[in-house]
Amino acid sequence: MLAQRRVAEAVACCLLAAAGALIVAGCGETSSSPNAGRSAEASEEAAQHEAEAAAAHEEQSEIAKDREVLSQIESKKQEEAAETSAKKREKEAEKKAKAKEHESAVRIKKLEEKAKAEAKKREAAVKEAVRKQEAEAKAKGQPKPAPPRPAPTGGEGSSGTATTHSAGP
Repeated sequence: MLAQRRVAEAVACCLLAAAGALIVAGCGETSSSPNAGRSAEASEEAAQHEAEAAAAHEEQSEIAKDREVLSQIESKKQEEAAETSAKKREKEAEKKAKAKEHESAVRIKKLEEKAKAEAKKREAAVKEAVRKQEAEAKAKGQPKPAPPRPAPTGGEGSSGTATTHSAGP
């Protein structure tokens, strides 16, 4: 902004100087000499050249400013794209983790069901084996085996003293 103002002031000064030179050249000219026409023409060309140079300088400063603004916009876009990409990767990772967790839960449930089924099979096999043994025992005429009795706790008599059985002589 400050550079544009300075350029505009420089252009204005050049134009005023050129106009002043033309006025002085026009008023002070009493004789029609060929040098006076050339000097006015030369000063006019110089003023025009200075104005063109000032305009070119102003244009270059605007281009530089535009490049910087463009650079800032591009860097902001790249940053936003990186953030978007990171969020997308994070969501995908979460999705994969949930899928693996679900898969593990399903696998565990299947294993538990399989273990329960195998336990039921074993229990049924044991029951069947017991039934077959009982049937075989019944078929042979043997009475059903009695459940085991608890072992006696000691040989105490009615008096509370321990009695021992002795073998004869």
